[in-house]
Amino acid sequence: MNIKETIKKYVILAKKEPSFRNRNKAREYFKEHGIALSTLLRHMNFETHAQFLSFYNIQPLRRRNMSKRFLLNELRRFFNETGNIPTYELLQSSDDFPSSSTYVNRFGSFDIALRKAGFESNINFKKKTSTEEINKLIKCMLIAFIVNAIYIFIAIDLNEILLAGQRVGAENINENWNANSIGIFSALGSMLSLYFVQKQNNKIINIVLFLSFIMFTFLCLLSGSRKGLLLFIMLNGLFLFLLTKNKLIISLVILLSVSILYYLLMNIDILYNIIGKRMQNMIEGFFGLGTSENSFNIRQDMIEKGFQFFSQKPILGYGINNFRNLYDINTYAHNNFIELLVGIGLVGFTVYYIAYAYVLCKLFKTTFIKPNRLSIIAFVINTCFLISHYAFVGYYDIINTLTILLGFLIIQLNKGTAHEKNFKQSNKRY
Repeated sequence: MNIKETIKKYVILAKKEPSFRNRNKAREYFKEHGIALSTLLRHMNFETHAQFLSFYNIQPLRRRNMSKRFLLNELRRFFNETGNIPTYELLQSSDDFPSSSTYVNRFGSFDIALRKAGFESNINFKKKTSTEEINKLIKCMLIAFIVNAIYIFIAIDLNEILLAGQRVGAENINENWNANSIGIFSALGSMLSLYFVQKQNNKIINIVLFLSFIMFTFLCLLSGSRKGLLLFIMLNGLFLFLLTKNKLIISLVILLSVSILYYLLMNIDILYNIIGKRMQNMIEGFFGLGTSENSFNIRQDMIEKGFQFFSQKPILGYGINNFRNLYDINTYAHNNFIELLVGIGLVGFTVYYIAYAYVLCKLFKTTFIKPNRLSIIAFVINTCFLISHYAFVGYYDIINTLTILLGFLIIQLNKGTAHEKNFKQSNKRY
């Protein structure tokens, strides 16, 4: 029997027996005659089986009295057969599956039906961000920090800095390098080195990462940045605490390490001159003991004056970067909270920090309840940077922006993984 006769016989059967109007039945019929239904439809320029039937004046078969259980299974079957999450348009044009309007009538909306079937609208599990891709991004950040650190050590005269007790910065690199920026990227680089030391099994790579951790630690101290050192302690301490199961032991180790570091800063002349004295002044000022360090006193005054400026224009502020035009000295506030409150008011402040609130809330479960390494690192970085905003202005800083974006990426990864897991569990259940 040739193709024309096969089609003619099928048309006769479909007109007499409605069950033959079902796509599965049609597929079986043509398969028995050595013809693939999908190939036949393409050859005849039909997009769907329903169009094929309509061409021969046959009313397509519509299934009635379909249970919700059956409808949800049909959505899963669509995914298994096509590899795509079903959409309203795809189902509406297909006769092999219940129409989209059927799902709207039975579930109230097509999106509700998708969620009940284990899907989420517009998420394709095959195209989600992978753990490997995010780790590559973090590796790129680490490599960039390592290159920066090596360049700085090449550019400076280390002996002169150590002998003079100077901070590493613009004064001795002859470029526009800020000592605090050096301290901050060194602190973050040290934690990323620690992160990959624990993930890598190759001994050579572990040694290289350990050496990079030492390099970042040394550079952070040489920068003389109190912000950098505090960030170094917070990042590494919180990361190890959350990653380690025995909280008591790691807490004692962290406390001991911080105590040893403080002792070295206070008792080694070179370190004391570069950063130890600055830390001592900060601690004295913080506990209200008084300090002779002018920069610390000025920054405390900036906070007090900043709140006064904010109280005068609390809603929209004076305009971005206008703290310097209000304060006695033409400089920024050295406090991200004050800088934004004065510059863009409560509205802009809320818009900026709502991103941090969202990231930290979304990562809470996968950091504390069902922890994974990527969530921990994103939670730690964003928490520590949020705290450190008390001591520096970073709303325009690329590292701050990257850390927030990293948090959003990991949230999407966790969301896609959860939906894929729910989908697989639903398949087993049904």
